[in-house]
Amino acid sequence: MSKKKALVIGAGLGGLSSAAKLAQTGDYDITVYERMSFAGGRFTQHDHDGYQIPTGAVHMIPHGMKGPFADLMLGKKSKGGLDLGRHGVELLPTTHFACQMIDGKFQAANSIYGVLPWFTAKDTLNMPRLLTKGAKQPWVDESEDGKTWLNRYFSPEFVDFVDAFSNFAVSLRFDQMPASSVVRVLQNSFWSDRPHVPKGGCKGVIDGLRADLKENGARVKLSHEITDILPGTAEEETKNNKFCVGIRRRGREEPTWVGTDSIIHNGGHPNLFKALSDDFEISENIKKQVA
Repeated sequence: MSKKKALVIGAGLGGLSSAAKLAQTGDYDITVYERMSFAGGRFTQHDHDGYQIPTGAVHMIPHGMKGPFADLMLGKKSKGGLDLGRHGVELLPTTHFACQMIDGKFQAANSIYGVLPWFTAKDTLNMPRLLTKGAKQPWVDESEDGKTWLNRYFSPEFVDFVDAFSNFAVSLRFDQMPASSVVRVLQNSFWSDRPHVPKGGCKGVIDGLRADLKENGARVKLSHEITDILPGTAEEETKNNKFCVGIRRRGREEPTWVGTDSIIHNGGHPNLFKALSDDFEISENIKKQVA
């Protein structure tokens, strides 16, 4: 019996991780398509005159070995992990939990409690409130943003400090997030391990993912752009599949049609909407959220 076909769009960290997870089941015939000439997206680096130049930020892994990233990449398969340590993936701890530069003076701490002397007595007294506040689920009738909630209990200096880390890590400020989400983010950061850095840089993780995909028979095709996503019945050669996907290789004008039974799109919502034909209905609420 032939395997079901799965097509993954985008060979960034999310696309490759999703493909690796599927490939390890052995139930799918998987191909990953990437429009760029390299895999990894913003989570890799290139060699340039003896230096490693990252394609995105200089990445550190939040929560270290106690966080979900480490669980996925290095955890045992029996517990939902990819077990990429077999391919040389390793996370190395940073020398400090947190650092800051104030008026030219460098400060470093090895735990959240080491950070507290940088701020006011009010921040120290209210830290237990933050660390023990129930936030695993959204608060009932929640209408307050995270920055407003924090400002009630903590000094402006402390709020700005943790807000800066959030903006770096998830590209969101606390006033853009519900209060319960902000509290949970901070709890995870404070209770978990110190940040870690992938050995060999971000590309070390990407190389491990690609090695695992190859080991499990999945393919990664670079310089391939998705042009259309149609119902499988749109083309004769894809009529036995759920979807018909137009794929154009760089340097060629016309796309080829590929059939697939499932799609994981990790190439951005606007690109997904652009590729979807009118045969697929998208609610106006979703369109407004993406616009």
